[in-house]
Amino acid sequence: MSSKDNSTKAAGDFDPGFNSGSFQVFTESDWVQAICPAPGGKTIVTATDRSLQKFWIARLNADGTRDEAFGMKSDSFAGKPRLINPTLLALPEGKFMLADDWGPRIDLARYLEDGSPDLSFGIEGKFTIQVDTASDQTDESIMSSGGGLSSAFTPDGRFLMHAGNKIIRVTASGELDKSFASNGFLTVQPDTSESFVQGIAVLRAPNNEPGYRIIVAIAARNNTSYVGSFDQNGKLDADFATQGYYQLKGSEHQTILRALTITPADEIVAVGGEFHREGFYRLYGWVIKLDRKGKIPLTFNNGTPLEVRGDFDCELTHVEVGLDHLIMAGGVGYVGESYGSARFRFKPTGELDTLYGGQGYIIDTKNHGVRGMFYQSDKLVVGSGYKHPELQGGIIARYL
Repeated sequence: MSSKDNSTKAAGDFDPGFNSGSFQVFTESDWVQAICPAPGGKTIVTATDRSLQKFWIARLNADGTRDEAFGMKSDSFAGKPRLINPTLLALPEGKFMLADDWGPRIDLARYLEDGSPDLSFGIEGKFTIQVDTASDQTDESIMSSGGGLSSAFTPDGRFLMHAGNKIIRVTASGELDKSFASNGFLTVQPDTSESFVQGIAVLRAPNNEPGYRIIVAIAARNNTSYVGSFDQNGKLDADFATQGYYQLKGSEHQTILRALTITPADEIVAVGGEFHREGFYRLYGWVIKLDRKGKIPLTFNNGTPLEVRGDFDCELTHVEVGLDHLIMAGGVGYVGESYGSARFRFKPTGELDTLYGGQGYIIDTKNHGVRGMFYQSDKLVVGSGYKHPELQGGIIARYL
């Protein structure tokens, strides 16, 4: 591609430096289930094999081609034929963690940079957590983690994840951290209704001080969602918002915050959607930004939650914020009878950034909803599924 052709590319277009300006397709699976960054601008990918009897892990080079030296590595968890709700987490030294939520248990596997099991973790690189939770882990309704299981790496080398209304912490060696909360489990219950943790992130202490805060997105059955803050030991931060929880309540429908992230300015951005209570179909999206105290800055949408509406319906399930402080939210969009992956870009003030796709968002009806995304320098890597009649499979794309 000539430099002239490059100059015509706009924000939201395919990156011409990734797989020759297209997406990489994995026909071994219907969709990519999770992705994470790897050293050298590479990407780790995982999904369930079409046989539904095993999952595979692959790696893409920085240019979007398959890393043949890494290969397609097959793996499985005992008694579990496929990945249900997985997440990938990039770790120091090129290692990565795969976690999957299935019924009353979470399965973890840690791998070395070359994709081989990290035998210093758990038993032969794997660890299973049995979870006793009041929330129904097998719930297939909209209350389940629509953005996928999420996990976080703490500054002291431990791992946080969620199941139902529980937050769990695991040691660096692959054991339940019984020094955390109640024998390794923290029950999250912002109100009297059934609650589901949807997302988790770590907010470091300011000014390089020791310690961190655990920030979680929560959906409750009473049509309300919350963002909660806990200290590193699992104690509710009563100084955050109102008695530890910021409350988002939409209309008479079901409000669900799906995911959150921490910005370079140590602010919290959470995204989600509003669902019709009877048909449980998507209505519109939510974006909120909070400071360390759980307050919405006046510089963001005049200090109020942002409703994402237009000539479409949508649900936002993933969020990233780049060094430019632009907010990138991904999920599912509906235009008429068609649906596909949706990507929205907002300015730090909450306005749609019309430089992105010409209107601030792109809904691609050839793709399934976003299943993972992260920034690679100033470009966005997205995992999804492709549903063109002649070519179906999991896809990875990189966008400007």
